Amino acid sequence: MLLSKILKPVVFCLCLVPLAVLIGKGLTHHLGANPIEKITHFTGQWALYFLLITLSITPIKKISGKTEFLRYRRMFGLSAFPDLSGTGPVF
Repeated sequence: MLLSKILKPVVFCLCLVPLAVLIGKGLTHHLGANPIEKITHFTGQWALYFLLITLSITPIKKISGKTEFLRYRRMFGLSAFPDLSGTGPVF
């Protein structure tokens, strides 16, 4: 239980890394000649990563028999939502 209380904030901070990278690229002008396209691809790619992580947690649970992964499934799914909702208006 103590490990879960430590890992949840760590997983949350790791889910925010793509946002920090995108902001960093924007502030340092590394988005290229077409920044809208770069933002669209970047957010869409990370949304796909988070969805794949979310959907792979249940098969991992069935194969390994461990239920610790289920605590983080919702967090990964909720991390995919801003990326998906950000991709639509930019597109």
